[in-house]
Amino acid sequence: MGSSFVQNIAIDCADPYALATFWSAVAGQPVSDEDGPGDPEAVVSLPNGVDLMFLRVPEPKIVKNRVHICLRPEQQRRDAEVARIIELGATLLDDQRNEDGSGWAVLGDPEGNEFCVLRSLAELPAS
Repeated sequence: MGSSFVQNIAIDCADPYALATFWSAVAGQPVSDEDGPGDPEAVVSLPNGVDLMFLRVPEPKIVKNRVHICLRPEQQRRDAEVARIIELGATLLDDQRNEDGSGWAVLGDPEGNEFCVLRSLAELPAS
């Protein structure tokens, strides 16, 4: 029986290098040395072996993403990470955080692609 693994997550966009630069700052990983401004694609390689691949397309984003990235902060608390990512250029689209600390925040990257920020592992209830 065969199986497959995730090689990359492709994200359509108008400006691949600019969007890769944003996601590079979010993930703390560099944009590939092979990519530069004006290129039709740009890549940010994540430590887990998955690449975020940004591809230029002619059409703008119109509707909600059917697939999105969910981030779990490694060290900071969720709310601090949400604030950091907003400072990098994201927009808060939907706040699903609850008073008890559960929930998530839905953000949009600079081109409007939705992604979520979950609670950090330190914020999860002990099981």
